[in-house]
Amino acid sequence: MKTILSLAALAAAVVGAPAFAQSDAPLPSVSVRHADLDLSNPRDVKRLDYRIVHAVTGVCGTASSADPEGQTNVQRCRVETLAAANTQRAALLAAVPSRAILASAR
Repeated sequence: MKTILSLAALAAAVVGAPAFAQSDAPLPSVSVRHADLDLSNPRDVKRLDYRIVHAVTGVCGTASSADPEGQTNVQRCRVETLAAANTQRAALLAAVPSRAILASAR
């Protein structure tokens, strides 16, 4: 598996939902690559987490400080999209073989 996330539906559903409901435009989406990471290594898991947060921020966008409703929508988008991403992350990490530490008795 080369990508983990496709963060489209939640972002569009929360931010600007009426505009997307009236349009045939594709939903904003992003994929998070992880093929270069060894997910049995905690350092690489942290790299994956950084990529996920960065992707969520990108797909949900920003709102002007003069737009409190927009800021609320962006924050809700980020929370809900991150929750969905974390579900995918958990499934991905569950499929990673753990590094067994072998000990021998002498």
